[in-house]
Amino acid sequence: MFLLGMGGMEQSDPVQAIRDCAARAVAERAKGDSGLSWELAGSEATLIAPTTAYELKASAIHGPWPRRKVGVTVELWSEAQKIGQYMVWFNLHQSAKANVYRGAKKRGDVLLPADLSEADVDLMALRSKPGRIAGIGPWRLRRAVAAGQPVMQGDLDEPPTISSGQRVDIHVEHGAVSLVSAGTALEDGVAQGPIRVLPAGSRTPVRGRVVSGTEVRVEP
Repeated sequence: MFLLGMGGMEQSDPVQAIRDCAARAVAERAKGDSGLSWELAGSEATLIAPTTAYELKASAIHGPWPRRKVGVTVELWSEAQKIGQYMVWFNLHQSAKANVYRGAKKRGDVLLPADLSEADVDLMALRSKPGRIAGIGPWRLRRAVAAGQPVMQGDLDEPPTISSGQRVDIHVEHGAVSLVSAGTALEDGVAQGPIRVLPAGSRTPVRGRVVSGTEVRVEP
């Protein structure tokens, strides 16, 4: 609990004193949080001004931290008796560097490094954490995005090595015998991952493994 004693002196503006006490509690909780700032969001307006010296006690801040909005309970004590309790609210902001989209993109679009830039964003205004960019691209978008939006966790997938509907070479190996035939991919596939393909002239799909952007290997 954070204490703000008035030292036996009467405070000309107890409302401001309550706000200051709450703000100091936030500052205490925010120690070590880089880029964190806050602003008054509102407080209980009704207050009976004490006529004697008083002491303010701010409650500790619990729960997830940091978060977009935080309330601090401040108790007003005079002559060893609690004569009031007030809630003061603050909006929190935390500035940090993050990758953002340079332009609007549709779901399924392929994204290149040139489509991203770095900018300051308010982490408290986001519903989840910004995503980390893995690899050097390209990537495929899982959702539509607007220009300036930060890249969020789960936004990007690596694009498929082979796309559904693409013509591929199907390599079938059986012992020392190796056959190559044309076929069509029935689904997307990534390198070394499984994929279903349909050999030309056949109605029966087979399952193979993606070897390259044009080659699927089927092993008995």
